[in-house]
Amino acid sequence: MLFDSLKKIRPYGVLHEALPAAFDFLETSDLSSMKEGRYEIVGDRVFALVQEYETLSSDQKLMESHRKYMDLQILITGSEEIGFAFEDQVREIQVYDETVDIALFKPEIYQTFRVDAGSFALFHPGELHMPGCSVVSRGPEKVRKIVIKVKI
Repeated sequence: MLFDSLKKIRPYGVLHEALPAAFDFLETSDLSSMKEGRYEIVGDRVFALVQEYETLSSDQKLMESHRKYMDLQILITGSEEIGFAFEDQVREIQVYDETVDIALFKPEIYQTFRVDAGSFALFHPGELHMPGCSVVSRGPEKVRKIVIKVKI
């Protein structure tokens, strides 16, 4: 897992050969005016999901994990907390579904970090994460986010 400012994203391109294409997309797109939905960057190898939703209390959320794709999560507007945990701190709720590349877990123990507009989090396959949690001091709020999926 990585967490940093969007302004400092370029050096992380060394982590995977397809990440620079994702970074180019972020730099050349008008992220605030894109409609919700899927945008292909490099076919199914790299694509973006534009999302808008209301954050929820962490006790209403589940952890997720992927096997085929990295998740690059970028907040465009709003703030949310993202939970993270280790495998021995969760209980599997939904077994891995290859068609949507996800398994779901109920966290027993977890930590969170706050992601604001202009920052990003990167999760590698197998790293448990729980996006979309309300910032405790602010309560539910509407966020606009782009999740870029990078096939491993």
